[in-house]
Amino acid sequence: MIYRAPNTDPTILPSCYASEDAQVANFLILGGAGFIGSHLCKRLVRHNHRVTVIDSLLGQVHGAQPQDLPESQVKLICADCSGTEWINETITDTYFDCIVSLAAETGSTQSGYMAQQYVRTNVESLALINDLLINSFAEFSQIRKCGKSLRIPSQPTAAILKTRRVLLASSRAVYGEAKLDSDGSPIASQENDEPRPTSIYGATKLAQELLLATGFHGIETCSLRLQNVYGDGQSLSNPYTGVASVFAALALSGKDLHVFGNGHNSRDFIYVEDVIDVFYHLMTADTITTPILNVGTGIRTSIYELAQLIVTQSKSGSKIRVHSDHIVGDISHNFADVSLLRKVGFEAYTALEDGITRLLAWASTQSLGDAENYLKTALGAYSARGLLKG
Repeated sequence: MIYRAPNTDPTILPSCYASEDAQVANFLILGGAGFIGSHLCKRLVRHNHRVTVIDSLLGQVHGAQPQDLPESQVKLICADCSGTEWINETITDTYFDCIVSLAAETGSTQSGYMAQQYVRTNVESLALINDLLINSFAEFSQIRKCGKSLRIPSQPTAAILKTRRVLLASSRAVYGEAKLDSDGSPIASQENDEPRPTSIYGATKLAQELLLATGFHGIETCSLRLQNVYGDGQSLSNPYTGVASVFAALALSGKDLHVFGNGHNSRDFIYVEDVIDVFYHLMTADTITTPILNVGTGIRTSIYELAQLIVTQSKSGSKIRVHSDHIVGDISHNFADVSLLRKVGFEAYTALEDGITRLLAWASTQSLGDAENYLKTALGAYSARGLLKG
């Protein structure tokens, strides 16, 4: 059942469910009804944990229907993660073992002409969590009304939210273009590399990381810099992100696959369940020791190679159309140095061929919609704004 939060400011913080079983943990996930979030929720439920999800169920991300979440142990609140309407449904007295921020507008080029929306969703949602963890309800309400004129009490009452750990789904977009070696070949991005985002989306993810590092006092935090995550459950109709799923929908529909940047652009594709392994470990571990962590395979695959693999596996008659045009905000190359991930004890075990097989098997059971038209609409929006360069 989906609870749709009322469009009013909170006045009362009701009590919420709390586990009497020490083995059961409570988790709060912002954006938990999306692609990665739904997989994470199902993993948590399989281990008998309880989950509260806040998600606005944006049509661009979710399509006509949200992901199927296990209702018995997932409380889904339909609300804007950067707004306050959902606070009534969380509670002062609930302790969350971990809060995970997955809520985000994604799409490097789209962010170039929707900057305010990207900042609101990506940055303000995380800033709100900081404030709820620091302030009591009364203080929070006064801060919203009075702003800088408010004098904070020297001994504040209990914070609205309580947790010991916050995890952020960050992005390889914070790195921007991969560095090149002396031969001009891309070098894997390391966690200590200087961030150089090339899009507003990347800038908002970096802003999230800085918020996490400079706020959230007394709370364990980690920013997971995800590479290109793909797999079953990813939107087949969102042309702004998820190239593997878009290619899958086009190939299964017999439509041409369009590759930009001469086909040489490359990424690090990681299967969603490998990503969930990392999230689950960090959510349930006794402690975490790294503030930033690359999550990828460390393997670089060109977009053209990905298109070939999908066309071959789907046995499609689709043609691969290579364009020299460049989409502003897109990058040529990036892949992860996964040395630190291995030290934490993880390594992606799903080969790209196997992951694409699973993606295609799932996509073949879904309504594919009109992926070609969605793509044309997006490219038209780019061209009209001068974001598609010949």
